[in-house]
Amino acid sequence: MDAVETFRRSVGACLVGLLGFVSLLCALVPPARGAEDVVVLTTDFATGAITTLPVAGSCAPTLDRAAICGDPVARSWNDRIYVVNRFGCDNIQVLDPFAGYATLSECSVGSELNPQDIAVVHHHRAYVTRYESNDLLEIDPESCAVTDAISLAGFADVDGLVEMHRMFLKGDRLYVQLQRLDRRGFPYVAEGSMLAVIDVTTNTLIDVDSSLPGVQAIELSGDNPIAPMQLELTTGFLLVPETGLYGVMNDGGIERVDLRRNRSAGFALPGAALNADLVDFAQGPGASGYVVIADASFNTSLMRYDSLAGTLTGALYAPGGYVLSDVLAHGGKLFVADRDFFEPGIRVWDLGTEAPLCGGVLPSGLPPFELLVRPDVPSEAPRQAIGSPERSPAWVVSHRIRPAGSRC
Repeated sequence: MDAVETFRRSVGACLVGLLGFVSLLCALVPPARGAEDVVVLTTDFATGAITTLPVAGSCAPTLDRAAICGDPVARSWNDRIYVVNRFGCDNIQVLDPFAGYATLSECSVGSELNPQDIAVVHHHRAYVTRYESNDLLEIDPESCAVTDAISLAGFADVDGLVEMHRMFLKGDRLYVQLQRLDRRGFPYVAEGSMLAVIDVTTNTLIDVDSSLPGVQAIELSGDNPIAPMQLELTTGFLLVPETGLYGVMNDGGIERVDLRRNRSAGFALPGAALNADLVDFAQGPGASGYVVIADASFNTSLMRYDSLAGTLTGALYAPGGYVLSDVLAHGGKLFVADRDFFEPGIRVWDLGTEAPLCGGVLPSGLPPFELLVRPDVPSEAPRQAIGSPERSPAWVVSHRIRPAGSRC
C-alpha cells in the first residue's frame, strides 16, 4: 500500500468517526416539533378555551385546542402550558402542547382561594399565589402534591390579607406582587404595595432592609400591580405594571425595580403620563413600548410610550369601548387581544414598521383574554431539574421573553 492510499484511508476513517460523533450529538438533542405559537386564552367568563396562532408565517389560528375554565391566566415553561384556573375553579391545569394540548393533570389549590399565578421551577416543583390566602403554595404540578407553604402574613394590610398576585422568577429569587388592598369596603384603598422576595433554595423570605426590625419586602412607589412583570431590555431592571386605584387616572404606571439593590428605581412610565388605568404593556425596540390603557370613560386604547422620556407618544389602535385586554411583543410582531362583541380576535402588527398584518382581526373563537408564547421545545426535552430536585436553582421562561436556543 503506497503512502497516498494510506493517507486516503486515514482521512476516510477520521471522517466516518466524525460523522458518527456528530450523529450521536444530534441524537442527544431532541428534534424540533415546529415553530413557536402564540397561545391565546379565550373566555366569555363562563367557559374558556385555548386557541393558537403561529408566531411566524401563517395567519391561520387553530381554535379551541383545549377546554379551560372561564377565568384563566397561564404560563409557558419548557414543554408544558400551565393554566391557572382562577375564581370558581381554583386549580392548576397542566397541558401538553406536543400531545394535542391534552390535560396531564388538574390540581386543586384550595376551594375558593382564587389562585392568581404560577412560577415553575421544574416539572415537579412550582409556586402558586392565592388571592384569599396569605400562604404561598409550593406544589408538584404533575402529582398535585402540596410540598410546602410560605406564610406572607407578616405583610398583610388592615383587612388581614396581602392580596398576592403575579410572580417573577430570576435565578434563585422569586418576586411576588403584594397588592395590599383594603377590601372591606368599595372602592378599595391601597395600603402600600410591595414585592416579597423569596429564596427558592431554602423557601425562606429575604429581608431586603436589615436596618429595620423584622423581615422587609421591596416597597413600591406605585400601588396595585396588576399584570405580569418583565426585565427591562435596556436596563435589566424589573418592570412592575401598576394600575393604582381604578378610576383614579394619574396613579400607577410602569415602575422600575433594581433587583441588585432591592429598591424602586423610579418609573419608566409614570401614572401622570398615562392619565388612565393601566391594563398591560409590552416592550418594543430600544426605549419604545406599548401599553393597553382604559380611560375615565372605560375606553381601551393601544398606545405607544417612550421609556426614556416617560411619556406616551400616540395611539396605535383605539377602537372605543372596553375591549382590549392584553398585548404581547414577540418575534418581530405585536399581538393584541381584542374582545370586540361582534368580532373578537387577535390583531397583529409588524413591530418595526407598525404596519397591520394578517388583513385585520383573526378569529379566536371565544373572546381572547390573555396571550403568551409557547416555546419550540419538544416533549422529549430533558425533564430533570438543575441540581437537587428538592431545592434546585430556578430558571423559568418569562411570560414575554424567551432566551434563544440552538439544536442540531
